[in-house]
Amino acid sequence: MQADANKLKRKMDQATKLIDSLTDNKIAWTEASAQFSSQKIRLAGDVAKASAFVSYCGPFNAEFRAILSE
Repeated sequence: MQADANKLKRKMDQATKLIDSLTDNKIAWTEASAQFSSQKIRLAGDVAKASAFVSYCGPFNAEFRAILSE
């Protein structure tokens, strides 16, 4: 009986450790979620800026870009 009680106590201690570690992770997950929401809002603008930069610095020289804008 004592062995069964010790085994049960060990399981309970492990479960408590697991729950405590998940509680600690909840704080990090909540912060990450807020950051992801902020990044999602800025994503379209960031992509537009990156695309504009790549097309400006890309293989087209100033003369070619002037022809395209006419």
